[in-house]
Amino acid sequence: MAKGRKSQPAEVKAAKGNPGQRKNIVTSVSVIPVAGLTPPADLSKPAIPVWNELVKSMIDAGFLRQTDTVVFGVFCQAVADFRRAVKRIERDGEYYKVTSNHGEYIRPHPACSIKERSMRIIMQYATEFGLTPAARQRIQSAAVTQPPAGGLFKPNTDEQETPAGGSAITFN
Repeated sequence: MAKGRKSQPAEVKAAKGNPGQRKNIVTSVSVIPVAGLTPPADLSKPAIPVWNELVKSMIDAGFLRQTDTVVFGVFCQAVADFRRAVKRIERDGEYYKVTSNHGEYIRPHPACSIKERSMRIIMQYATEFGLTPAARQRIQSAAVTQPPAGGLFKPNTDEQETPAGGSAITFN
């Protein structure tokens, strides 16, 4: 299992900028026009409206490419499953009664576990796609907080002072 921070898509890295002034591995992000982006063939009927609802904003943000359609389809499927589970719980209630030889039991509705599982998947994928407030904040704050043009630790050579004993000290 890999340790450390998760790697980010090139689009997210480009949106954040380069606040640490480290060497960029990805020098340019090539955004392939995805005007004809269609949902994966195995996406369920309830997930297709979710796809249609979200795909335009993802493309406009530059966070979705043709190669991401399967992963984005999984996200849309989880959202559709979540919505269906919520509707079922609203209709049937969170609990139901089961009668057996030992008496009557109250059990959670199976849709509750579907809802919880879908919520975990949604949050995981939403973080990957930059759809959570925290992910957006990281992208926006990293893009805004760029260091000065000369860098944080490079002195301005015009204002460099010479010490009393000799030559100027430079930190390069």
